[in-house]
Amino acid sequence: MSERQRKGRVAAILGGALTLTLPLAAQMAHADQKVLVTVANGYFTQPELDGARWDGATPAHWEGDGRTVSREAAQHPGEIQAATLGALSTTLRDVKAGARMTVLYEVSPTTRPGCSADAREFTIGVGSLKADRTTERAPGDRKPNWKEQSFPFTAKENAPTVTFAGKGDAACGPMLANVRAYRDDPPGDADPCAGDKPGTACGGAREKDPCKTSEGSEKPQACGGVTDNQSEMQRCKPKITTDNSCLDEVATDGRREKDLINGQETKIGKFNDRKRESDPARAVDDACSTPLSGLPPFKKDHYVFLPTGCEPSP
Repeated sequence: MSERQRKGRVAAILGGALTLTLPLAAQMAHADQKVLVTVANGYFTQPELDGARWDGATPAHWEGDGRTVSREAAQHPGEIQAATLGALSTTLRDVKAGARMTVLYEVSPTTRPGCSADAREFTIGVGSLKADRTTERAPGDRKPNWKEQSFPFTAKENAPTVTFAGKGDAACGPMLANVRAYRDDPPGDADPCAGDKPGTACGGAREKDPCKTSEGSEKPQACGGVTDNQSEMQRCKPKITTDNSCLDEVATDGRREKDLINGQETKIGKFNDRKRESDPARAVDDACSTPLSGLPPFKKDHYVFLPTGCEPSP
């Protein structure tokens, strides 16, 4: 086998492998949808400290006796501040009951002078659900060993509170940093025709008619009345086509409506053309000879001389 043939076979095999694996990866990414949820001051940026300090005030938007640790003291690779445990609690205000959550965070033994490099124990919990955790041992005194951990739970109530609590001497308790929370959303509905209003490509089979009501109930005002030939037009099934032959058979051209409008305009014109100011008697005769049916509403002061024998109703 030549070198060119060998390379061609390898490329074909790799191409086939990619064809098989890419859809699976896409499915896994689709199934693992995570939505970031706000953790107030999760990076412990407030209050901001200078120098090497482990005794800053309790982090803003957190409750408990934990303290803020400066960047220089935390020695985090992301150059962010941290907090000591103690105990610290934060409320996830954007979370609703029933949500499946994952809290991610990083912990390390403290770098505080006088404390050993030993691993430190702590707990994390939400309500009655608690888990025992531990940091990894640091490579030496006053050296950090930051490691990420996770805590999954299902919210039993709206706005659950997450609590971290160190064990043992709080002064040498573990350091906490980079707290984040994610909501695990299930995959969306893959059926494009699902729901009350599917797209036109679905044929409208499941589309609900807002003007169809149960017997005895009133239709919304926007539905209006029913025209004379509407029932015949409704038998023309909707199609995704330009063929309107069915509607052409039953739809009218509006001629009857046009004739009625023209008739009204003619009557109004004759009425307005009467010379009512020249001769009162003639005005009476002309006014009474003009049919009033189909005329728009008018007031008595439309006449200079008001006929008494054929006085229209106001």
